[in-house]
Amino acid sequence: MEPAEGARCRRLGEDSPVARTALLQRECGEDLSLLREAESFLAGADTVSAEGTDRLEECALAASTAVRRERISLTGHRVGAYVIVRELGHGGMATVYLGARADGYFEKEVAIKILKPVEGNTAEMLDRFRAEREVLASLDHPYIAALFDAGTTADGLPYFVMEYVPGTPVISYVAENHLPLRHRLTLFRKICAAVEVAHRRRVVHRDLKQSNILVTAEGEPKLLDFGIAKLLEANPLSVTATGQQRLTPVSASPEQARGDEVTRASDIYALGALLYEILTGKTPHQFHTHRPGLDEVARVVCEQEPVLPSLAVTDPETRHALRGDLDAIIQRAMRKDPAQRYASVADLETDIRHYLAGEPVRARPNTVPYRLLRFAGRHKPSPRGIFLGAIVVVLALLSSLFLLRQSPRKSYRQPAAPVTAKSIAVLPFDDFAASDGTSYFADGVQDDILTDLAKAEDLKVISRSGVSQYRTGVRDVREIRQNLGVAYVLEGSVRRLNDRVRVNAQLIDTESDVQVWAEQYDRKLEELFALQSDLSQAVISQLKGKLSAREKAAIESQPTADVQAYDFYLQAKEAFWRYEYDTTIELLDQAVARDPHFALAYCLLTNAHLYVYRFEGDMVPERLEKARVAAETALRLAPHLADSHLAQAQYYYNGLRDYEKAQAELAAAPPPSPAGRARFFDLTALTQRRLGHWKEALRDGEKAWELDPHDPYIATEVIQTYLSLRRYAEAEKKADEAIRNISVRSAPFWSLKAESILAQANRSARGRFSRERVT
Repeated sequence: MEPAEGARCRRLGEDSPVARTALLQRECGEDLSLLREAESFLAGADTVSAEGTDRLEECALAASTAVRRERISLTGHRVGAYVIVRELGHGGMATVYLGARADGYFEKEVAIKILKPVEGNTAEMLDRFRAEREVLASLDHPYIAALFDAGTTADGLPYFVMEYVPGTPVISYVAENHLPLRHRLTLFRKICAAVEVAHRRRVVHRDLKQSNILVTAEGEPKLLDFGIAKLLEANPLSVTATGQQRLTPVSASPEQARGDEVTRASDIYALGALLYEILTGKTPHQFHTHRPGLDEVARVVCEQEPVLPSLAVTDPETRHALRGDLDAIIQRAMRKDPAQRYASVADLETDIRHYLAGEPVRARPNTVPYRLLRFAGRHKPSPRGIFLGAIVVVLALLSSLFLLRQSPRKSYRQPAAPVTAKSIAVLPFDDFAASDGTSYFADGVQDDILTDLAKAEDLKVISRSGVSQYRTGVRDVREIRQNLGVAYVLEGSVRRLNDRVRVNAQLIDTESDVQVWAEQYDRKLEELFALQSDLSQAVISQLKGKLSAREKAAIESQPTADVQAYDFYLQAKEAFWRYEYDTTIELLDQAVARDPHFALAYCLLTNAHLYVYRFEGDMVPERLEKARVAAETALRLAPHLADSHLAQAQYYYNGLRDYEKAQAELAAAPPPSPAGRARFFDLTALTQRRLGHWKEALRDGEKAWELDPHDPYIATEVIQTYLSLRRYAEAEKKADEAIRNISVRSAPFWSLKAESILAQANRSARGRFSRERVT
């Protein structure tokens, strides 16, 4: 080293930390890697200086030894069934390599993470590594890097093999691709979905920095590195005792900076910091160095408030977009007090979704002016629309004035539904299939499990129509508890690949939002029915439900012995719900061709032909004949099934319009399964109404609605029955109930309510007119 350079280094060592930082930033310029290396050198120099110069040689020797041992190349070495191709990166605990199957079983590249061979591998480090393997094994989500294998190397070092993600760190991705604001928020919602899944498994990531979130070429995020994740168990691993040594300053929460307990709220804070950086391109906290000490991190994170996101940018358009709602959302996520943050990632994601939809967000005060402002932003009518809307409002007000003094003021806010202990909602399962267009399979598995659970008489199971509203978005289980009145929700995912199927399921207590049971089922596709039966019975056992021998046999029964026929049937059910009846018929024809004894397929085939005949105008004898053959075949194959009798009754009702025969068929049917009771009573009510048996029609319709309070069609028919009976006040009351409880926006409940109000107003006016004539 030249004398001038040596003197300069000595002066640098004598400077204060702030002066050093300024000098380093000035000398290193834009070279961040050089800056970090210089800061690391100075930090080490401070340590040596504090301990005395007599340890300098010892320190240098230890450092060089560690470097040599760390940099030993493992390229070409075999690890389990894999061979190492090259190093991808390394951190404080492990090195990550690109790998491939050594036996050529499949060609997909993988990432192999191996514990570093440093001296004195502590029990704590090994526990941390084992914890990471167990955490990843419990997670199965398209936005989380999947775990493929795990084991120990020949040297006794733990390793695991996970999905290789050739992606870009999320902040770099949004900057390089110049993503618009809405696209950035949509990407962030996907990240929230992944974190929410981890939280459902009682896993806190603890290090949600941008380098741990990669974005693929397709624009999908992938969460990496659960190496310091904390399992929220009663007896957590010792690895979670402290977190100060491993925190990331730019995303660390105040409790992490203080060394306090880390919870889900810490991840919510980190998500807020991540959203700040995604939207502004800047970190919320500024430190003197790129590697600040723990004292500086604690002081900045715990005491200083970040600049508002809208003030952190200079572009006027971006500043305007961030001001208000997004400022408030990020502020709430990054509150110093964990109790003042969002209660869950679901709440945070919901606010982002509301912002994108132009709806009020929870992070801001719920004032009338604010709600009106958001309403005006969503609805920008033309002058003609404003004029017509005003006319409608005036007419509605005039008609309502007749009943204003008689009718109590109503609230359409949904009240908390009563919760029973043995009650459950089976939410739509996530589809993690390898190919697109297979969501029908996950839906079919969910529907079958829901049907199996309903066979346990002492369980309250929400119908398919009740849970369909939770198909998309992050789910707030406490909100589901209030809306559906259930003590538990069952969430799951289905991954089908070639001849195998994997189902992950988790049971969540809706009061505490805590997972109480989880299981992964990995079976051959031909064992699908056994898988569903095992899963259903495990859930019933967790809910302490009782199964009679008859109910157990019903759950274990198989609708068909042909899995491919069943696959056609599931596709047909999906097409039927989409009103694609020709596709439904084509798929069902393939199903019964493979299994001519598939009774349920014939039941659905009956309905598909009848819907084409009656509602799509194909009212030809050939179509009706196909419906008849399908119905009679179902009844011949399975006379013990109520579904077969229901199909025959629907043939009489919708095809022949012979309502007496339809009623007789329903009366002769065996008791329907719990999942089919609502449909059974609904058709019975319609038949009674056609026969003029109004009292019986109302009784059976009310029973159908009680069994499935979320079905819009059943509710509509009951309200129409009240209107036909001129029981207008009760019709209005039922319309109010439907508006509160049923989320289908296209349902005609408001128009039915208006019809009942106008009818009451008309009756009141006629009565007053008659009295005036008499007097």
